[in-house]
Order: sequence, then C-alpha cells, then structure tokens
Amino acid sequence: MSRLARALRATLESMWGPTLLLNSAGVGGMFPTAFERLNLGFYRGKITAWMAAQEEEYRWVEHKGLQAAPFVLGEDGPQTCVLCSTAEAF
Repeated sequence: MSRLARALRATLESMWGPTLLLNSAGVGGMFPTAFERLNLGFYRGKITAWMAAQEEEYRWVEHKGLQAAPFVLGEDGPQTCVLCSTAEAF
C-alpha cells in the first residue's frame, strides 16, 4: 500500500503540481500530544485546521489511512477518521 501511495503522489506531482502525502505516522510526529487525544474535539480541531492549511499550500493532499479496506467509521481509530473526514474523495 505504501508503494502505491508513493507512486500516486509522484504521478500527481509530475502532472498537476505540489503533492503532500499524509499518513498517521507523519501527522503523529508533528502533533504527538494532540494525535494521542483525537477523541477530544479540541485536539481534533488543531489537526484538522493544520490539514486545511496544507490544502492551501499544496495542489493535492493525499491521505493514507491505517487500513486499506474495509473502512468502518469509528472502528478504525480516530486517526483514520480524521483523515477521512477531511478528504474530498476516496
């Protein structure tokens, strides 16, 4: 799955411009305290606001969740739920 995500990022970037690949490890590294407390709205808001700012800087923001399929809202962990809630398409 990681190889597919990297290939998609490279293709999007070469054809349409700057592309950011986000995954839970990368976001967790940026916001370690907040990422552990995503069940609280305050911390979830901090991360979603940062993700929205990234969408202003990059042409494409690719979200890589924790699992490929099936996705079950609420059962795949708050990290995947935050990534999916900010995505425009799957």
